[in-house]
Amino acid sequence: MAHDEVAQLYGLLLDEFVPRRNALAGALRKAGDKERAAEVAKLKRPTVAAWAVNQLARRNRKDLDLLLDAGHRVRIGQIEALESGDPAQFEQARRDHERAVLGLVGAARDLLADERGAASDQTLSSIERTLRYASIDDEHRPALASGTLTVEVEAPGFGAFTGISLPAQAPAPKRARARERKARVAAAEADLKEARKREQDAHRRVAAAENELAGAQDALEAAEANTREAEERLRDVT
Repeated sequence: MAHDEVAQLYGLLLDEFVPRRNALAGALRKAGDKERAAEVAKLKRPTVAAWAVNQLARRNRKDLDLLLDAGHRVRIGQIEALESGDPAQFEQARRDHERAVLGLVGAARDLLADERGAASDQTLSSIERTLRYASIDDEHRPALASGTLTVEVEAPGFGAFTGISLPAQAPAPKRARARERKARVAAAEADLKEARKREQDAHRRVAAAENELAGAQDALEAAEANTREAEERLRDVT
């Protein structure tokens, strides 16, 4: 499947995704390319939050690139800070990352207001989490960069620590630094584990509701398409 064909689908208005996907799949089937047609037909319609982030990748490219750069520097800076005891580069990267996230959330709010009339607090929270964590997590960075996300991104294990401020400290022996690093990570994991679990449970409920709505929309559009085809066959016969 050509990457540009998929990218074009994810750049459409949200309500256009399913009919254009079905049309592309149908055209591929008529052309005899059943394998590609099946791949296209399986493409999931993005959630509202994922769609908004995909549009940012197209309409606010410079800002998104700044976010991706800051996310990379956060990961590298955090590791270096924990190993060396010098948090300066990490803190600067974290501030740049936070500034980029909030700027893009504001852009997403304006985008949704223009395109869909409004943006709920829940949707904006999902957009913020997706921008924050997908820009750090290697698994999701490619989809964020290419604007082909289908769902929101939850906090990965590494990304959960991006809000930690590392205290300045004097250099310590390597073994002591390693023990201290392990203790800080373990403490942070324990503090965040329960909160993340509650958050993720809520996200799953929201995602399930959105998927159910999207499925109903898909079924309606498929039924409408079948009706049009049947009407066309009837006209041809009569």
